[in-house]
Amino acid sequence: MEQIPFQIEAVDKLVANIKRLWGHRDRQIPVVLKAPTGSGKTYMTQKMICEMAEQPDWDREVAYVWITFSDDLAMQSKHKFDVYFPTSKHGRLLTIEDFSLGALQKNDVLFINWQKLVSEKAGNRIYRRPENPDERHESRVYFEDFVENTHANGVEIVFIIDECHLNVTEAANRDVISKLDPKICIHVSATPPPEVMAKAADYDSNVVIKHEDVVAQGLIKESIVTQTKENLDKYQGEDEDHVLLKLAIEKRRELKAEIETFGKNVNPLVIIQLPNDDETLIEQGQPTKEEITKEYLVSQGVKANRIASWFTGKAKPEGLERNDSEYEYLLFKTAAGTGWDCPRAQVLVMFRDIKSEIFSTQTIGRILRVPIMHEEVSKVFRNGYLYTNFSRKAVTEADYGGMGNKPKTLISYNKKGEDYIIDPNLMTDMLSRVDYGDLGKSGEFQQCLFDTFNRYFGITDEDVFDDVVKRKLETKGLNLKGNLAHEIVSDAQFYDYENIGINLKEAKGVEREWSRSDVQKLFTFTLVEILRSQSDNDCKVGNIVRSVPTLKSAIRLWFKYYALKNEDEDKWYRIFLHDALNGSASSIFRRLITETLKAYHPLLEEQLRKRREENRKRQSVPFVLKKMYSYTEEHDELTEQKCLLHPFLLGQYYTGRKTEESFYKYLEGQDGIEWWFKNGDSGKDWLAIRYFSEERNEEALFYPDWIFKKKDGTIGIFDTKGGQTAASKDTKNKAEALQKRLSMLNRLAEGKINYVGGIVITANGTWYYNNNEEYAYQPGSTDGWKKMQDMFDVLMDGDSLNTAILHSISPSDRFTRFLPLYSIQAACGYFDKYEEPEAEGWVDVSSLPFTPNHCCPV
Repeated sequence: MEQIPFQIEAVDKLVANIKRLWGHRDRQIPVVLKAPTGSGKTYMTQKMICEMAEQPDWDREVAYVWITFSDDLAMQSKHKFDVYFPTSKHGRLLTIEDFSLGALQKNDVLFINWQKLVSEKAGNRIYRRPENPDERHESRVYFEDFVENTHANGVEIVFIIDECHLNVTEAANRDVISKLDPKICIHVSATPPPEVMAKAADYDSNVVIKHEDVVAQGLIKESIVTQTKENLDKYQGEDEDHVLLKLAIEKRRELKAEIETFGKNVNPLVIIQLPNDDETLIEQGQPTKEEITKEYLVSQGVKANRIASWFTGKAKPEGLERNDSEYEYLLFKTAAGTGWDCPRAQVLVMFRDIKSEIFSTQTIGRILRVPIMHEEVSKVFRNGYLYTNFSRKAVTEADYGGMGNKPKTLISYNKKGEDYIIDPNLMTDMLSRVDYGDLGKSGEFQQCLFDTFNRYFGITDEDVFDDVVKRKLETKGLNLKGNLAHEIVSDAQFYDYENIGINLKEAKGVEREWSRSDVQKLFTFTLVEILRSQSDNDCKVGNIVRSVPTLKSAIRLWFKYYALKNEDEDKWYRIFLHDALNGSASSIFRRLITETLKAYHPLLEEQLRKRREENRKRQSVPFVLKKMYSYTEEHDELTEQKCLLHPFLLGQYYTGRKTEESFYKYLEGQDGIEWWFKNGDSGKDWLAIRYFSEERNEEALFYPDWIFKKKDGTIGIFDTKGGQTAASKDTKNKAEALQKRLSMLNRLAEGKINYVGGIVITANGTWYYNNNEEYAYQPGSTDGWKKMQDMFDVLMDGDSLNTAILHSISPSDRFTRFLPLYSIQAACGYFDKYEEPEAEGWVDVSSLPFTPNHCCPV
């Protein structure tokens, strides 16, 4: 690869900084490479590694750890190393799968994804060493082992953070950097955090490449150009989404024609960033922005097989980055937003997210590169083109954390291999909800809204002509033009990628009508905001998600049947939004919705009263331990021997996790346990017990944490509590409901099964339980509580002895495996001197910690 002067200078400075700072007493010394997108940051950093291996005056035991924020980028960086420096003296190029090698050696480079090390997902935690030694696999080399072995071998680490503006989090510092304890940290980014550059300045270790130097070498475009007012005016009256796509289509065709005049085979790519707020449209059965975009592109003559998609769960097509790739358009949301290189990408269409107007300047970096340098055709690639419906006032950096849903992808299987009923009498309760916190029956709410709206506007059943109704609406101050405009960026051209935000905020703005799909979403989000803003108790709605469709339907039907019968739905929404977005104090519709909610409140209360009466017919069904349970990835896999399910999965983030993790280990250590089961906390698949919650003044369901079976057949149902929760009124209600249920189960069992249970706490390292009919707990006191261990002590477990009594055994087993059980009278010596007491039966004591034949029979 041809070296460019600014790259040579930057590599020399990086090498010099490392050599100069190596003797410094500090550790984790920052070195910064600040270089524009397209300048060759990866090449320069890798060149620096190769140069360090060949320094005649510097021979150190050093290896490199290269961190990115995704597996794709980690592999991309590793692949580039092979391409750029196939014959270099660098060491092995390793990945996370090479931990089995045990340690890094001199000049090795380890490419790794942050998320594999800081993620809390059970599937990724396999690379991290469990704190509990019992949970570690002897044959596995964990990240901590790999690093410790490296240091033990005398090898220092240089840490390279690719795209450092994204990657350094608190978890990364705690879980990765502190354990690596590198001598030097090299921060690489086009926009490194200011605090990192400030710290590097203390060591005089900032290496900065100027934007103009990169442009002068033809590596990146001179500028980015947005749509102009002239562009937009040309399609006045057309749907905004269609206009932006049409401008992109025209620009791609124009670029393609220019490139072909030079006889070059470069197929310019349009990348289209879609918003993340399409869920609302899907729920409403409306077309999403993705569907609208694909349909429009095809309608404009674009072949469907020329449109690529790259979303979560849908991989990027192979060869998309090649200059001659057949793909002309790429649809994505966040996947291509940062770190992805595709020099033929020349045009970017960005659709804003209605919920949060966040403009990611990082995404523009995807169209900064040029596919051909130092040739006449290069002038075609001087500018990149941005078409967007963002406002110039909304330029902020996107937060790339916390993306994605949480599907249930982890499976745990019942060791019995099938559904298992412990006892047909052990029932799980179901409680039909009375109050969902929503607006209840839509028909009654609709009529209430019709009455409220019509009364205010003076609309009657006799108003059959639209003109009459329109006059009444306008008389009350409603604007019926249906205009709903917003300002979008126009006529901006910026030359400095680092200051994109400043340039856009200073750009001109053009008023444009919202697109139909955005109006749909904006209408829904506005209703959510109106419901959320209610402060009067008679107007508040608990479940806004369930209530919005009812409110939306009622408003639509009011327009359809009373207000503007001959207008379309889009016009209704625009009229509503023009008023509702005009400030809460002056909005007519906001005030009327509040009045509707207040008038509807007594009707809703009556609905709830009737539901409560109907709910008296409750259902309970036998509790089934299912063959299989599914969990989200927010669970850890923990080591177990006696859990009825395998693997045992425990949630990662919740109050009480520490207590429950300690208790499961306690159960694991009891020889008398046959199996134990961790119950869930909601849903019909888990054991639920109905109780009355005095705190909420309603019936509710209680899900005890633990169910276990002892080897003597005893069934335990317990709930662990920690801190002040053990003293709460709700815990008292649950505890007493549990005792009533256990008492009933024991009556029904007629001695065949023994049930025990209660609330469990830990105090001074000892587990206690409360199985009193009337529950009480005073923090700091265990009065009235029993030691849990007594339940597992065979000598003190009367229930166990009763169930193990045998009346006929072989004489050879007497006083060896079995000992006699005497009555209290006999045991206390209340019999004549020459009278031999008669045993009540014989008890198997082979599991006791002593040998029976060492005892003296009576």
